[in-house]
Amino acid sequence: MITVSQIREHLLNLLDSSSPADALDAFDEWFAKASWNMHQNSDLLAQKFASGIELRLAEYESQNLSQDQLLKELKKLLRENSVQMSMEPVTIVSGTSSSFSSREWPFVSFGSPLVKAF
Repeated sequence: MITVSQIREHLLNLLDSSSPADALDAFDEWFAKASWNMHQNSDLLAQKFASGIELRLAEYESQNLSQDQLLKELKKLLRENSVQMSMEPVTIVSGTSSSFSSREWPFVSFGSPLVKAF
């Protein structure tokens, strides 16, 4: 199983590297292993994110993208797959056949706006 956060972490390491060629090789090796058969046990967001990366890597390997263009495209994908957070409290509702209750929880929930990585 591979998650969006794992992909983001490895992409950030790649994009932050002082040696992009070496980091790209390491990322490609990790990504090939980690994303193998991910359709069997990874969530849809991770699969979509990985598909975008696979497409860019294939374009790079077929020389349709330069290394600089690839890194720019990966940066763009990273931004598009940033965690969405809202500062609004979450209301949780629960109930049984004889009672019903709701409560506001003061923690950050998923929502909007986007948190930018770059």
